[in-house]
Amino acid sequence: MIVQNFGNALEQSSKNELGEPEPVTFERSNISTVIPSPVPENSAISSPPEVKKSDIKSSGLNYYSTDVQQATVKENVMVDETFLISAINALGATGGQIVLESNLSIMKYDVYIPSNIVLSGANPNITIFLVGGNIRVATRAVNVTLKDLTIDASGLGEHYCFVDAQNTTNVILNNIDFYNYDGPGCLLVMGDQVVLNNLSFTNVTERFPIQIFGSNVTVRDCNSNDNSSWALIAVGGGISDITIVGNSAVNRPLLNANYGSVSTKNLSIENNTVYFPNGTYGLLVMGGMGYSVQAPYQNVTVKGNFLRAGPGGWNAIAIYGLTTDALVMNNTVDMSLSGHNGIGISSGINVTVMGNVVFGCTELTEGGIEVESNPMHNRNVGFSEDVTVVDNTVYNSSWGVYVRVMCPDHPNWNGTILLSKNILIENNFIFDCGVGVNLLYGDSIIVRNNSIASNVVPFAVNIAEVFNFTVTGNLGYP
Repeated sequence: MIVQNFGNALEQSSKNELGEPEPVTFERSNISTVIPSPVPENSAISSPPEVKKSDIKSSGLNYYSTDVQQATVKENVMVDETFLISAINALGATGGQIVLESNLSIMKYDVYIPSNIVLSGANPNITIFLVGGNIRVATRAVNVTLKDLTIDASGLGEHYCFVDAQNTTNVILNNIDFYNYDGPGCLLVMGDQVVLNNLSFTNVTERFPIQIFGSNVTVRDCNSNDNSSWALIAVGGGISDITIVGNSAVNRPLLNANYGSVSTKNLSIENNTVYFPNGTYGLLVMGGMGYSVQAPYQNVTVKGNFLRAGPGGWNAIAIYGLTTDALVMNNTVDMSLSGHNGIGISSGINVTVMGNVVFGCTELTEGGIEVESNPMHNRNVGFSEDVTVVDNTVYNSSWGVYVRVMCPDHPNWNGTILLSKNILIENNFIFDCGVGVNLLYGDSIIVRNNSIASNVVPFAVNIAEVFNFTVTGNLGYP
């Protein structure tokens, strides 16, 4: 172990016993119970068209790639956490760098990392085995970095693997591989100004690998190839400025922004790659808790992502829960193996869906882009308002772009459905669909300047349930 002090002098520690760690204050019961929200069952799926070739293929149930790294349990070691804690004590308040040159086991005590510490491996294969304790950033610590390590949690049990405590600032995790974890959550982030970069998760299937309950957090270039219904990243409520960019989720969803009684603001999801499995959403934004507590997300950007559903996958991009001020732009969505809806605004307020490519949505009552009033996706009933669907390409789907009420007879409506309204569908290129633009329920809808000629039915409207609509300048209709 190399210990390098950041100050002018090395403060030696004569202690052999463990120092008193600063307590971490958070309600574990509120966080460990984060689970995906219930969703309605799929309707029948018609035969999908042939999917385009990809480096990642489908076995018929899940995706796989030839270079998936298998979970391993490395040989355990005798050096325990007392060596690491002694090194931290030796550095003192000025902090410094600790470089592990051999593997280490945390056998009994949680290790608290104070301010101004850099903990790294001499190379990324250096492994910390979590057996009876975990790694924690101490409350109110600043400037903490962990990097170039492997962390094996096969013996940890029902504990978090890594905890970034409340009121911490400027914490960085870089180039770390996490293995063999089945507890309540692998990484728990509650501090602010946190960067998670180039992290991988293998055999971390039973909970969310990354749980975010702090603000100003960036998750960049992280990946998991595990077969799991739990999203790679979960985002809680009452926080702001979360950036999720350049990550890869294969055989699991990317994001579940789906927990909290207070609204979260400024969520950016860009340039990620997602191959999501049966019974999951590729990425889900739906603030609130349970069936009745609404807490809509505000200012959400979903841009430049590639998403492909496995057989039985649900919406690739789900903007639910009355999400407000959202931009869904320049995404590519392949639903060929699922047939379900690609981009769902169900329900959202002031949403722009622009420049996306969506195909393969072949379920009989689904299509590429939906604008919907829904009695279940909003912690109760909800509708969409001020939605613009512009410059998208939709093809090989049952419906191209559609506006509707989901389950108008559902008891949650209590006899009064809420129509989506103020919808603009403009300059979209829609072809090889059963219906190009389908208006089933809604109010104040404009359909103009779309190319919809190359569909079985270019345009359809339910006159009895659609009010104040205008159709003009479309190629193929009338």
